[in-house]
Amino acid sequence: MNPDLETTSSPITPSAASSAEFHEGTEGPPRGARAAAVIRWVLVTCMAGAAGLSVFSSLHVDSVHAEEALYSCPMHPEIRSAVPGRCPICGMDLVARKRPGSSAPASVPSDPASGPAKTEGVSEPPLATTATVASSPRDPKAAAYSCPMHPEVTSDHPGSCPICGMFLTPTAPAPSSAKVSKTKPKAKLALPTMDRAPLMLSMDRAQLLGVRSRPVERKKMASEVRASGTLEIAEDLAYRVDARFEGWVEELTVSRAGERVERGQTLVGIFSPELLAAQEELLAARHHNSPELLEAARRRLDFSGVAPEEIKRIEAQGKASRIIPVRAPASGIVLEKRVALGQRIERGARLFDIADLSRLYAVFDVPESEADALQVGSVGRVSFPTRGRGEVAGRVIRVGPRADRSARTLPATIELDNSSGTLIPGLSVRVQVRGREVEALVVDRESVLTTGEDSYVFVDEGHGRYSARRVLIGRRSGPSVEIEGLSEGTLVVTTGAFLLDSESRLESLSGGNGR
Repeated sequence: MNPDLETTSSPITPSAASSAEFHEGTEGPPRGARAAAVIRWVLVTCMAGAAGLSVFSSLHVDSVHAEEALYSCPMHPEIRSAVPGRCPICGMDLVARKRPGSSAPASVPSDPASGPAKTEGVSEPPLATTATVASSPRDPKAAAYSCPMHPEVTSDHPGSCPICGMFLTPTAPAPSSAKVSKTKPKAKLALPTMDRAPLMLSMDRAQLLGVRSRPVERKKMASEVRASGTLEIAEDLAYRVDARFEGWVEELTVSRAGERVERGQTLVGIFSPELLAAQEELLAARHHNSPELLEAARRRLDFSGVAPEEIKRIEAQGKASRIIPVRAPASGIVLEKRVALGQRIERGARLFDIADLSRLYAVFDVPESEADALQVGSVGRVSFPTRGRGEVAGRVIRVGPRADRSARTLPATIELDNSSGTLIPGLSVRVQVRGREVEALVVDRESVLTTGEDSYVFVDEGHGRYSARRVLIGRRSGPSVEIEGLSEGTLVVTTGAFLLDSESRLESLSGGNGR
């Protein structure tokens, strides 16, 4: 062989043969894959942390804002503000809310210079003077103003309620122990609903407003009571006809209600076996000439309702009457008929209602405060609004005797003459009664202005100065009204008082002292 072509060979071991083999299937991960996975998870963790931090920061900012928003609208809680103001939706004043971490509610400052509140970017008009919401008892003398709808809202000066926006009203003082006599007015003294500032008017302005004044006068006046009522039948002229024995109706002379009957007229004829037997006893006693039995038989018939004239007729005839008549006890109108021909009636059954309508009563209710003005014998005028006819005069015959505890009224009665028969019971009436005369201080009715329970007048103090004075109101008669609180001769505005009241209110709101 050629030595140059000779190849040197060495023995092959099993381990070497194994390492030289190629395997089929999945390849292993490339170099550096594990490091890339670690880096990827680190990035995801960082992003999640950043997102959580962002959410936490947002919640923290909202919490800080919520702590700063101490005022909100009671109707729209989503409207919040850090300063007092008004709701841009409904216009209500924002109310103080409880400060976080505090057990006492924040108070609403009453300083009008605090300015309008800014609620979520909406500008608001200037806030009116508001009151303080009291969180503890206050001196009633110091708290001179309060909200009529929310008494817990008080203030020592005029303003508006921060809850409902109503004007604060002065609180009433302790009631006075002074008593008013019966001849004096009965009204209660109350503070006005709003202060009225005194006015200073020039002569030209007073003439422009039409202001006229008259002095308070002392004169005799009679109060006039006005009320509504009904016409009723006089109690002493009403009659009820009852059956005093059992039997059957065999005769009936009254066919319907509304008929007029005369005293003694036969209304109904009744057949009664019981009375027939009593008549036989009467005739037997008379036949045997027994005075005791005769008198007993007469009393039995009398107790059964048989008239004495009918008993004498039976004795004179010497024969029992099969039908016993029932007669009218008085002349009048049959108001109700409760019997029919052939009807069987029991003892005590109601047969007819009869009334004499020649006199009627006008019955009406009078308030307790006006009852003193009425007296028996007072002249009253009664009109009929549903019939359009004229008035009928009468006299008061009764006041009382018992008051209605719920309505605080007393019944009164006027007697009316109805001999013509034109008036009908049950009609509605209007009553005017002139009461007793008393001497009192009076002014014109147009001088008195009333607000709720408060009445006041404007006093002309001279030199163009006018001021409001509270007064008590008493009796009214025509154009005059009784007052208490002023002295005789005091000049009181009669014409133009309403315009002065408007000017005084505006002056009070502006805080002025007259102009």
